[in-house]
Amino acid sequence: MSGFGKVKRHPFPLGILRTGHIAARETKCIVFELHPGTMKKVLSCFGPGQAHSHFVTITPDNRIRLYDTSSGSMLSELNESSHLAITYTAIAWSKRSSAKRKRGDDTNCGLLALGTDKGHIVIWDLALGRVVTKLSGHSSSITSLTFGSTEETLFSGASSDKTISQWDTSTGKKASEINVGKRGTSWLEVSPNGTNLLVSSTSMRLYDLSSNEKLSKFGKYTKHVRQATFSHDG
Repeated sequence: MSGFGKVKRHPFPLGILRTGHIAARETKCIVFELHPGTMKKVLSCFGPGQAHSHFVTITPDNRIRLYDTSSGSMLSELNESSHLAITYTAIAWSKRSSAKRKRGDDTNCGLLALGTDKGHIVIWDLALGRVVTKLSGHSSSITSLTFGSTEETLFSGASSDKTISQWDTSTGKKASEINVGKRGTSWLEVSPNGTNLLVSSTSMRLYDLSSNEKLSKFGKYTKHVRQATFSHDG
C-alpha cells in the first residue's frame, strides 16, 4: 500500500502509525506495527498531559519504550527481569499530582500501569525508571485499566471477573470492588470530574463512585466495546 511509505516520516518510532483523532483528555489509543504483508496491534499510550509530549509503546518481548513526541527520540527503555515470561495486556498512564510535578512540566512522566495475562498489575514510575508497586487480585487476564482523578486511584477489570477492582496505588491495597455482572469489562473510563465510572462490555454501564451503585445501562452490541470516552463537560 502506498500509504505505508508515509509512516517513515511520522515523528513516532519507525513502523508505528497513530490512528484516529486524539482529543485532549484521551491518553490510550490503538497503534499498529507495520511489517511486510502484516499489521500487528501494539499496546501503547500517549502521555496524560494536554500536549501529549510523551508516548509509550510495548515491544513484543514486553519492554517499555518511552518517546519524546516532538523529536521522535527514544528517552528510555525499561523492562522487568521476568519480561520474557509475561505478556502485558492493558495500559494506563497518570500524570503526577501537582505537589509532585516539576514546575512547568505538564507530564513529568508520571505513573504507568500495566496489566498482565496472569491477572497482575505492575506500576512503573517513569521518572525513576523502576517498578514502584505490584498489585494482585484478579484471576484472569487484565482487559482494562484507568486511573481516577489522581494517581493514587486505579481501576482494573479482567476477562472473566465479575468485579471491577479499585486500588490505592500508594499502599498497594484494594480499596473496593464493584460488581459488574457476568459480562465483565473490556474498557474502563473515569469521568473528568472523577465522580463516575464507565464500564464497557457488550453494553455500557455508568457507576457512581461515591456509592459504587449503577446509575444507568445503555447500548447493546454484538461485540465488546474496546474504547469509549466522556465529553469534556462529563
